[in-house]
Amino acid sequence: MEAIESENGLVEILKADNDNFLPPVVRRRLRILQAEVNGATKVAQSAINTHTGLREQYETAFKEACEDYGIPMPDGPHDVDINWVTGQVKFIPKVGP
Repeated sequence: MEAIESENGLVEILKADNDNFLPPVVRRRLRILQAEVNGATKVAQSAINTHTGLREQYETAFKEACEDYGIPMPDGPHDVDINWVTGQVKFIPKVGP
């Protein structure tokens, strides 16, 4: 183990490579990066939650609109194609898993 004093007066302890220890400057940088990754993960999860909630609202509103205007909805999984100019609704069966 070797102690050195840096320019700002801090003492850093350097360990031999085979001791499996990271020096303080490396640990600090890794802590900062880890915090950034954790923050990005929270932002991504928030976006997913927002998307899921809005999609559920859209699906509910779409089903209610179909009921209100007598548009029959097919059973099973399907995609929907809405012509935004004419209002025509087409249901496209989903194929595969």
